Amino acid sequence: MGGLMASIGSFMSSPVISTGHDTLGHEAMEIMLENNINSILIQENGEWAGIFTKADWFRKIVRGDGSIISERVHTAMTKTIVTVDKVDSMALASRLMENNRIRHLVVTDKDQIIGVLSSKDLENYYRELHDQEE
Repeated sequence: MGGLMASIGSFMSSPVISTGHDTLGHEAMEIMLENNINSILIQENGEWAGIFTKADWFRKIVRGDGSIISERVHTAMTKTIVTVDKVDSMALASRLMENNRIRHLVVTDKDQIIGVLSSKDLENYYRELHDQEE
């Protein structure tokens, strides 16, 4: 699966899990738990509006910004979606995560969203790479 020249497409999570921008935060968290993921893409009027992560939700809770029961995901989501192409290198993905201080990249193929690459996916890649060197 891996190898030194492994592409992002080999390690990303797919299919894309998404929800609407008016979804309650705790409902989005339930979707993430059910799917064993830490982020969910947000749609508004058929367009991608942002990404909502567990970190976004925890940040909102810790700051005391509103009720954790009645808040909508659009109030906590990250509106900027950082993307990489499925054939890009894992090194590029690592740099993008570090430079943007994020843990999730949205993966595209011909400008269509096809998956998500998380920092955990990067860890798995580097672990496989290390194991191959031993």
